[in-house]
Amino acid sequence: MSDQSIFWADEIAQAIAKTSESCVAATGITPSGHIHIGNMREVLTADAVVKSLRQLGKEVTFYYIADTFDPLRRVYPFLDEETYLPHVGKPLSEIPGPGDPNESYAEYFLRPFLESLQVLDIQVELVRADQMYKEGRYVENIIKAMEATDLIRAILKEETGKDTPEHWSPFTPICQYTGKMTGNMVLGFDAQKKTVHYKNEEGQE
Repeated sequence: MSDQSIFWADEIAQAIAKTSESCVAATGITPSGHIHIGNMREVLTADAVVKSLRQLGKEVTFYYIADTFDPLRRVYPFLDEETYLPHVGKPLSEIPGPGDPNESYAEYFLRPFLESLQVLDIQVELVRADQMYKEGRYVENIIKAMEATDLIRAILKEETGKDTPEHWSPFTPICQYTGKMTGNMVLGFDAQKKTVHYKNEEGQE
């Protein structure tokens, strides 16, 4: 490396280029509300490295993962409480947006952000988490994680110093009765049948 200063993204790209001919970059966000300018830093950071890699002649796939299957955690100040309180705990992709009820909450807040990426010439392959789950693309990894629950518990304890609850699980089911991800307790699972036994807050199994 010469003494001449170098753009940080070029430096990272050069290090990556030494190890692989094709590269994958991934970034993302949970569209739980208005995506503000501070959230742009993550995608700009990745885009800078991606552009540097392409200048080096590398083939790069740039994924932007929208965590559309995350739950609505609370009624935010910009939401109508009466409308959205019943939806707290449900996936963002499964509840109506504040504007058009035919547009999901996730899409309502994701759309203007994606439009801004086009203005900034940031080209990404958009991946919506809810579609990934519904297509079953996470199933095998979910099974691996559930089979390794005790190991994951131990790692979390080692890294955080905190114990996980008795019925903690690396998988969060969406209740078939309430449509919510919160308040469900995993009681067991069947790897062969690819099913999970759980109980919701009302005691329904």
